[in-house]
Amino acid sequence: MRITDYLTNTRYDPSATYLAKINKIPLTKGSLLKNVMSHPELITQIIDSGLTIEMIKVWAMAETDRWAQLQKLVESKNIALEHEEPKEQAPVSLDSVISALQYLAKLGNTEPLMAKLAELGANDLNTITSVAGIVNLRRILDIWENEKKNSSEEFWQGVFTSDSWIISQVFSYPVVIIKDKAYVGGKTIGNVDGNIVDFLYANQITNNVVLVEIKTPTTKLLSAQYRNVFSISTDLSGAINQTLNYRGEIEKNFHALFSGSENKYQVINPRCLLIVGSHENEQLDKIQMKSFEIFRSDLKSVEVITFDELFAKIRLLLSLIEK
Repeated sequence: MRITDYLTNTRYDPSATYLAKINKIPLTKGSLLKNVMSHPELITQIIDSGLTIEMIKVWAMAETDRWAQLQKLVESKNIALEHEEPKEQAPVSLDSVISALQYLAKLGNTEPLMAKLAELGANDLNTITSVAGIVNLRRILDIWENEKKNSSEEFWQGVFTSDSWIISQVFSYPVVIIKDKAYVGGKTIGNVDGNIVDFLYANQITNNVVLVEIKTPTTKLLSAQYRNVFSISTDLSGAINQTLNYRGEIEKNFHALFSGSENKYQVINPRCLLIVGSHENEQLDKIQMKSFEIFRSDLKSVEVITFDELFAKIRLLLSLIEK
């Protein structure tokens, strides 16, 4: 018998019996069934979606407020029953939706979810993708705006480790991160003085490695004026030499470092990237900007990019998505 036939019955027992039978659960779980039966529209949605009462029970009992969230989610549909006045639309908790998706993902059965997604048109899917991308990009830009004067290398190491795609925006070819804080050689016989580069990437097509070293947005780029130009700071020149030293070590120790790796990485004149300083933080004038550009444009082995330039690329990407 169809479940809709039972929804017209004013008592719980027939519907409870029916639900218990099709979901193979004992009627001793009456309190849960009673809660479900108080919302006939919820029953219809459960049956249509293929979910079982047992699945709903496990999810709802995992946290104390989930049952209330589920009821609110149903009420938000603004379904008017014959014996009820239409309800005002209640706000849906985003956390409840996320929790439901996480729970379904843990079940290991993604076919119902994929089937629903397949029903969406191309425009709907593009909208979902755009929204997700916009949220992520805005999150990263918020970090930059709030932390642009943060002088902790460990903090920025953590940011770029969690979102390694940020650094990948610098490259014109696809890259994939191999490891953060990667050992590139140089230990003595006493197992000390090893060289650790902040990030090791690889070209996804050629497998050639890329070394990335980071400092902080507060690292000075320039020092004193020399006639009509400015000298490069010791922090910047030291960071460049440090990066070049890492490149020399990985070239020298390539076979030992990658001998046990399943991936056939290459070390062929590897590219080096240094992320350091900020034009905005340092408030460079035209002469200082020119001095900095003359210096870095003449570098052959290390590409230097500032933090504000990196996050400007993220902002540009966001503007393109939002159009």
